[in-house]
Amino acid sequence: GEGVWRVTALAEGMSGATCGAVEVGDELVSVDGCEVAGLDEGAVRDMLQGARGSQVRLALQRGRRLFGVMLRRGSWGPEHAVVTEEEADMSFARSAASSPGRARPAAAVTP
Repeated sequence: GEGVWRVTALAEGMSGATCGAVEVGDELVSVDGCEVAGLDEGAVRDMLQGARGSQVRLALQRGRRLFGVMLRRGSWGPEHAVVTEEEADMSFARSAASSPGRARPAAAVTP
């Protein structure tokens, strides 16, 4: 659909890949509670990046399954990922503004 973002690649060794919960083809619905539909690539990339070790909450959809993944930014093991089934209202806490020393995103997304 229009303005839909999908995971197209997972950075080897990064949290998105090592947790096993995020797969190529998943639709990215929101980052830290902010919906991404209709946003441009720069805005989505800025939302995904952040300080190494900080947490980022992704809402993803795979088929009819809507789920959340809380990751630590950077290269961390699967024990640093929390996967939850999401509520229908998709309400998440908004994150604080990003800080300097940003890590590269653990996943590539494209519309």
